[in-house]
Amino acid sequence: MTNIRYAPLALRLILGIIFISHGYSKLATPTGFIQFFTHVGIPVPHVAVPVIGLIELIGGISLLLGFGIRIFASLLVIEMIVAILTAKISMGLVGGYEFELALIAGLISLILSGSGAISIVNGKVKIAE
Repeated sequence: MTNIRYAPLALRLILGIIFISHGYSKLATPTGFIQFFTHVGIPVPHVAVPVIGLIELIGGISLLLGFGIRIFASLLVIEMIVAILTAKISMGLVGGYEFELALIAGLISLILSGSGAISIVNGKVKIAE
């Protein structure tokens, strides 16, 4: 089935939009995030917020473009695991870390499958047949 090569594209686009929006919000309005990070005990929150915001923003752009998928998806998986362990685990699955867990599943799928049919490889758009 040739259509299966397009499956990662759907994941990349949706996950990319999610991470871009979350990263942008951390960079555009860091004060509330710094307060939250302080509350949950993340060290050096005034540094952690922009670093995580950049990882999410750049990682999201990478997902959209299909460039460096495995590297950025791996970084985002690590970030989501840290988010679960530091801020969400005490809330339980439902209403707690279910969203982050779904993101991890999508990211792991991309790590395993690669970028799929349409992506950027070596600075050129790759459209596999």
